[in-house]
Amino acid sequence: MSWYKSTSLYRVPVAVDNTSGASTIDVEITVPSDFGLFWSQVATNGHDIKLADSDGITLLTWKRLSFDHASRTAVLQINDWSPDSADAIVIL
Repeated sequence: MSWYKSTSLYRVPVAVDNTSGASTIDVEITVPSDFGLFWSQVATNGHDIKLADSDGITLLTWKRLSFDHASRTAVLQINDWSPDSADAIVIL
């Protein structure tokens, strides 16, 4: 898999269950509070987060449903994503 930007120091694959057969899906990602690497590296406002398609390059449009660095809570949402497969676990 390629990187969105060669200067990005960290990336984490996110597995999404799309075994329902949908060609476009909405995805909600809850970042675990005990994901120390994420919380120690992300900006306190979360504006440095990028979400990319499974090719690792194509940026996806998304929004923060919630983000609180101090309490280590974050929920990110992608609407109408067209993943690579409509019947598998896919990676973003």
